[in-house]
Amino acid sequence: MEGIRDQEAQSRYLERIPANRNGRIHLVSVRSIERIEAMGNYAQIHARKESYEIRDTLQSLEKKLDPAQFVRIHRSMIINLDFVSEVQTWFRGGHQVVMKDGTEVRLSRYQTGAIEKLTGKQRNGR
Repeated sequence: MEGIRDQEAQSRYLERIPANRNGRIHLVSVRSIERIEAMGNYAQIHARKESYEIRDTLQSLEKKLDPAQFVRIHRSMIINLDFVSEVQTWFRGGHQVVMKDGTEVRLSRYQTGAIEKLTGKQRNGR
């Protein structure tokens, strides 16, 4: 039964995202996505050193992606935990996330769940 539940949970989330690049539609594997940035009603997917555009909001994408693999770290950014190199403590309780490709992205201090997921530590003594 447990295996069936795991399969059902996995099938609820996207495995590929159709995305536009150079006027062509590419099927981007969700596992290859490093991060997704908001651009108004569009989003820019960064995967395998390539960038793709999709007409979707981060709020909508967040619901379609596996929360065990993806975390929203800022109102304009979702990252894939598999591509995080390190989390650096910043001033005033902030953090910065360094991706494996060297990209540095700011972690909103209001995204408490993201901080806990990235560091494995609960904040405020919980």
